[in-house]
Amino acid sequence: MQSRPIKTIAIFPKVQPDTVAAILLLKDYGEKHFPGIARAEVVFWTALPAGQTAEQCEAAGILPIDLGGGTFDHHHAERGEHQESAATLVAKYLGVEKDPALQKLLAYAKRDDLEGKGTISEDPLDRAFGLSGLITTYGRMHKDEPAALVVLVLPLLRAHVAQERQRYEENPKEWKALKAAGRGQEFRVKGQRGIFAVAVAESDNISLPGFLRAYFQADVVIQRLSSGHVNIITNQKKQVDLRPVAAAVRAAEAEKLGVKISAAALAAQGRVSELPMWFFDVMATTLQNGGVDPQDIPPTSLTLEEIIAAVKKGLAEA
Repeated sequence: MQSRPIKTIAIFPKVQPDTVAAILLLKDYGEKHFPGIARAEVVFWTALPAGQTAEQCEAAGILPIDLGGGTFDHHHAERGEHQESAATLVAKYLGVEKDPALQKLLAYAKRDDLEGKGTISEDPLDRAFGLSGLITTYGRMHKDEPAALVVLVLPLLRAHVAQERQRYEENPKEWKALKAAGRGQEFRVKGQRGIFAVAVAESDNISLPGFLRAYFQADVVIQRLSSGHVNIITNQKKQVDLRPVAAAVRAAEAEKLGVKISAAALAAQGRVSELPMWFFDVMATTLQNGGVDPQDIPPTSLTLEEIIAAVKKGLAEA
């Protein structure tokens, strides 16, 4: 495919998730095919300039999306109006349509555009505050500000892609490296209600527990941050009874610090005054030593090995 310098991207004034997704793909993955497009200005047209074709616009450095039968106009009969969206046309042109990090974005853009089902839920709150609903509402209330809407939505879609990239590429690589370095481990504990899969990671990557729960199928994740803080997170689908774990960890902490604490306080929800470094969140089923942003919460005095031993003891009773 011949590369064509592009300085401007033209879209219809009614901003849609599909067209914003197409812009993201072009700006973030299209520089090889369209030099300069990463810095291209987005303008808003209801039609091509009189007497000009999409090909002429492209030759002049203006790339129309969903306009005038151009390269990325999915309404063009030859492209199958009910088979492709602008975003999927762009992805295929750029050769990124099979990128795992883009699959949800492409599926969402296509479903929203072709089926009008950006949000499937019939719940009025889901529909009002889902991305498709918010884009529609903003467009209606601020008809003269389509550029502002694109500026608002692009970072949201980029954040999604970055998270997917981390999930499918960076997290697996990091987990493999952690295990190779002895800073990541997996084991199982037999409890009263079944077997618990546990993963332990020494990492500051806050997305790692979610990855371990989703792909290692970990029921419990112990994450030790470089600051010394340790958080214990569970897979809520497993419905882990974390009370014995909270009690065992707090008991170990109290013994090491020489603190007296009642048996009732060991498994109490929230924070207890004797051991303020631990917060037992019953609703989230987590035992947090400062969470992802500890601020003034002191790190645990327990070593990682001592915490693992306490978790094993607690899970055996769960």
